[in-house]
Amino acid sequence: MTKKELLDKTNYSLRMKDLREFVEANKDLDDNAPCLVERVEDLYFSSRELSNGEKTNGWGVLLKEGYHYHRALSWNKDMYREEEKRKNGEEPEYGIENPLDQILGEKELEAMKEQFYQPHCITTDKEIVYIYSHY
Repeated sequence: MTKKELLDKTNYSLRMKDLREFVEANKDLDDNAPCLVERVEDLYFSSRELSNGEKTNGWGVLLKEGYHYHRALSWNKDMYREEEKRKNGEEPEYGIENPLDQILGEKELEAMKEQFYQPHCITTDKEIVYIYSHY
């Protein structure tokens, strides 16, 4: 899912106005109350065939190039530099036999992106905040 697709979605999901309303309605909630997010299985995000034979596309996610993605890019640069150092006869920095074998490809880099989806709603029992993924 692209950022534009996400912003254009009209189906119900948790929005900023919902968070504002929740905070306003729960001013007495302790500032240290834990916030929990409902765990969902990966199968919700995959295309699959249902028991009735219909196919589902799964829940869309917004991919973000976060810490792990940028760390992987940095790793690739380190491995290219390591290879260059070795070609120049310099002392290796890494105890790796072949640095080029350690380069992450496009598929691996794509998998390093953080995945975000929209939760459905937020509730509380006045001790814990619950953010639900299912509707």
